[in-house]
Amino acid sequence: MKQLSFLTSLFIMALVILLVGCGSNSTRVILVKRGSFTMREMWDDEKAVDEVTLTYDFYIGKYEVTFREYDAFCEATGMSKPSDQGWGRGERPVIDVSWLDAIAYCNWLSKKEKLPEAYDRYGNLLDKYGNTTTDPSKVVGYRLPTEAEWEYAASGGNKSKGYKYSGSSQLEEVGWYWLNSGDKTQEVGKKSPNELGIHDMSGNVNEWCSDWYDKYSEGATINPYNSSGLFYRSVRGGGWGSDQLDAYITSRNGGEPNEKANGLGFRICKTVPYEGKNRAPYVPNEPTPLNNKTILITEATLSWNSIDPDGDSITYDVYFDTTPNPKKLLVSGQTDKTLKLSTLSANTTYYWKILARDSKGATKEGPVWNFTVSPIDNGMIPVESGNFTMGNTGAEGFADEKPVHTVIINYNFLIGEFEVTFQQYDTFCEGTGRSKPDDEGWGRGSRPVINVTWWDAIDYCNWLSKKEKLPNAYDSNGNLLDKNGRITTDPSKVVGYRLPTEAEWEYAARGGNKSEGYKYSGSNNADEVAWYVVNSGDESLAAYSSGKLDIETIKNNNCRTQQVGTKVPNELGIYDMSGNVWEWCSDWSSSYSRSEQTNPFSNSGSFRVTRGGSWYQDAILIRLTYRGGLWPTGKDFEHGFRICRTVP
Repeated sequence: MKQLSFLTSLFIMALVILLVGCGSNSTRVILVKRGSFTMREMWDDEKAVDEVTLTYDFYIGKYEVTFREYDAFCEATGMSKPSDQGWGRGERPVIDVSWLDAIAYCNWLSKKEKLPEAYDRYGNLLDKYGNTTTDPSKVVGYRLPTEAEWEYAASGGNKSKGYKYSGSSQLEEVGWYWLNSGDKTQEVGKKSPNELGIHDMSGNVNEWCSDWYDKYSEGATINPYNSSGLFYRSVRGGGWGSDQLDAYITSRNGGEPNEKANGLGFRICKTVPYEGKNRAPYVPNEPTPLNNKTILITEATLSWNSIDPDGDSITYDVYFDTTPNPKKLLVSGQTDKTLKLSTLSANTTYYWKILARDSKGATKEGPVWNFTVSPIDNGMIPVESGNFTMGNTGAEGFADEKPVHTVIINYNFLIGEFEVTFQQYDTFCEGTGRSKPDDEGWGRGSRPVINVTWWDAIDYCNWLSKKEKLPNAYDSNGNLLDKNGRITTDPSKVVGYRLPTEAEWEYAARGGNKSEGYKYSGSNNADEVAWYVVNSGDESLAAYSSGKLDIETIKNNNCRTQQVGTKVPNELGIYDMSGNVWEWCSDWSSSYSRSEQTNPFSNSGSFRVTRGGSWYQDAILIRLTYRGGLWPTGKDFEHGFRICRTVP
């Protein structure tokens, strides 16, 4: 056998080193071609978006970054090497590195290859000019993949076969996890790769992503990147100690940016810069209101998103009409991606589309979107989602009105403009064969119904739901039900008519997002908005002033309920939320929490919540923060209710 010359041997050795990729990142990354996919749903925080489009090609690590690679970074920069837990270094994935460590490695790698750094010192993404950006397509240096890039690559990109794990529906074939890992990491690349040739995206170590961890946005998105958050950066892929569910392509997690763990590492990513002719803007997307959405008010702000792949400036033409093919040009050539509308009509569907035009004249027309302005039915008032401070710290506040705390209501709802009247409730009794409640001789008609228990009130709600072919809101035990008839503690999931939660009641009584901060519902002057002991009878003021508040004196002075809607409404147009009758709420009565609450609902206790005070109360008891309570079977001449309904 002929021997090779010394120079030839050296050349072949160098070529082998180059191809194997020892120390060369170009041979340890995989090209992922641009494309679209649906980010699939697994848990609640993985709610599926309509479609994600990545408008650029990118490289992603063929393997997770190894100890050999990371140790070279530490030696070059003087950083301390992370622990390997005694499992070995070399080609095992690096562990015990924080998100901040990972992006420092990326910046070092960029500098080493004479590329602009991808991150500033705060962890913001940077474009090729060093400007902060939220578009990963504009980032030139090495970085961590976005969640969308990670999932697209893990799914096999445009070669995806729809596997449950990255490369297979059998985790044993592609991943190291708790059943086969021997309770430690394993060398990268020992399991089968996925459709693109990428290894270990399910199992071995969890992998840091660039994004802050948060819920997915709704609707179609282009090049998504979550650039804001409070505590956690996104983590994907599962690790050596994970179970099968955590290794799903869709499984998500999060970690604090300075967190380190023996099952947490990362892989690198890099955008491929585009070189070619001018490209038109991408299809306008992310409409607000969401497509096919029903809104509650006759004003709206249209908004949308659009990206020019070449970074050119974009102007927009907005077409808006009541026909499915909108041709009416509302505005032309505006640079803003929002447009405020007013004087919309109730019970009307509107159609709109956007034409995007870049500075070189290339255009792209968006799809036709629509939204419907809801009719206001059954005397219901729309209350838009929002947050408020619940409770009262003032001198008049009682112990159970504290501590004050932030409440977030993240859904829209409808609430009765008036308390349910005798006329409405009598119709229910006639339709169901129930006995009509006593009116105390004060009259029926448009006075609020009284002498009804909490059970009577929810029966009325269920009857109203059935009448309108909606799912019942309550089961026979008084539990809330979702649209599928399953018990729930989340009022946003309830479709049928129901009583308001205590939080909904107070938010609506305060005026929702139009609140002016009044003491009573609609005013700081109780007489303007409320029937209470001072004004609910012919001579009640004289009786009150003389201190004669016993029941006989009040009755003798003709104190009683009054017809609904005869006082001034609050900021939302709702009447009698202070005074007239106490109003049943859905919740059981419980103490307030100090922590922030989202869609709160108390589902255990001895008393059901009542709010608002009545014709029989002093002014201090009709404040909008005052809390009452009664046994669910209790009834008297002070208690009634109003209805509520979540907007799906």
